[in-house]
Order: sequence, then C-alpha cells, then structure tokens
Amino acid sequence: THVSAVLSHFTSLLSAPAPEIRLAAFTSILRICQPRHRRESLLPTSAWHALGAVLLDADAEVRRPATTELSDMITGRGGYGSLAPSLRFLGLTVLVPDADAGVPPACAGGAAPLGKAQTEKVRVCYVACVNTLRRTCDETLARCRLLEEGEKRWEEKYKVMIMPEFVVPFGLHLLFGREE
Repeated sequence: THVSAVLSHFTSLLSAPAPEIRLAAFTSILRICQPRHRRESLLPTSAWHALGAVLLDADAEVRRPATTELSDMITGRGGYGSLAPSLRFLGLTVLVPDADAGVPPACAGGAAPLGKAQTEKVRVCYVACVNTLRRTCDETLARCRLLEEGEKRWEEKYKVMIMPEFVVPFGLHLLFGREE
C-alpha cells in the first residue's frame, strides 16, 4: 500500500547522517502510526529497532524531542488523541534510560544525556498509560464475559492488544537487540 511505502521510506531515513532528518523521520512515523489509525502493524521489525536507535541517539537535539514525541503519543497529547498507543510503542520506553538519572552510562549505549526531569516525564507518561490500559483491559474482559463466545474473543483478539503485561516481551526483544 501507499502507507507502507511511505513508512518504509521514513524507516530508511532513521539512520541518516543528518540529525534533523533522523528526528523528522521518527516524528513522521509516530504521526503516521498514531493510535487512531492503527498502522503500527505495517512497520517491519527493522523499523522498530531503528525507532529505538533514535531514542538512544548520541545527539541530544534528536534524543530529547524524540522522547517528548513518544511521551505525547503515550499520553494522547500533541494531537495524538485519547486512544492508547500500540503496546509496541509503549515498549519503546525501555530505551529511555539515562546516565543522569542514575543508569550506568554503558546501559544507555552512548546516548546523549536527557536529564532526570525528561526521563521522569517519560516514566510518568508510561505509568499513566499502563494504568489506563489496565482499566480498559478489565472493562473489556468484563464485557466479553457477557457475550456468547466472549471469553474466546478475549483470548484470541483483545488480550494481546490491550493487556499492559504484553509490553514486557517486546521491551525485552528491543533490549536483546542492543549491543551494550
């Protein structure tokens, strides 16, 4: 599709030498895949790793606005709307450690320091999103139980989409893909 081609193009730009291009590509991918469009399934695994690399960028002028954009997506600010993001986008937050926030520098992979306030902002956004997802998860499960075949639908469809615990395997996948 046309959207897949655009996403593929932006993914290739995530490793561009110019910091402005990396940041613009990161922001564009998040905007194209915002929750209300549900296009994250069009991103290949390599795109998720490239997005993660931007969150660990050595240039603070890339890393800081990228983490702000991700925080806005997670909390529905900045034009993203009130729908929760894909659990994969939520999982990207595992790549926002910071040497200034007490994380050993080797764990941040040489990423530019964000400062304690910025990493705390990401953490607060993450927790708020997980709490919202937990409420949505509980409400959806209760509604599914009222329907015939609801339990089956819950297990096959909704559980992996909204249950916050499913962030963990993706976060681990991203961490295992890092050299440091």
